[in-house]
Amino acid sequence: MAAGGEEPETVHFPSAEGKTSLVGYLFSGSKNRCVPYAPLLMLLASADDEVSPRVCERFAAKVHAAGARLELLVYEGAEHNFDDPGPTTQRRDANRRATEDAMARAERFPRTHLGS
Repeated sequence: MAAGGEEPETVHFPSAEGKTSLVGYLFSGSKNRCVPYAPLLMLLASADDEVSPRVCERFAAKVHAAGARLELLVYEGAEHNFDDPGPTTQRRDANRRATEDAMARAERFPRTHLGS
């Protein structure tokens, strides 16, 4: 049970093939309104063939419309595993640029939204 005795809502992020690739649990006051407990940072890859960035963007729009603090960024040309430190992944410019930016944002995000 979530705070206040409400059930958490299960959110499925379908892959490009329509399979569920990620399941998240967000606090929800109702089945039509997802409001996370804490600010969210969504870093998406435009060339992701496992998790559809369009589905994630639609979900983010709904969460944002419900009043949640959410920061979303889509890295153009980056792939699903853009932050894999291996040389094969990081050899691709889009993945390397996305990784550098994502790491910096992930480090700043908690301080920005939750204090130092």
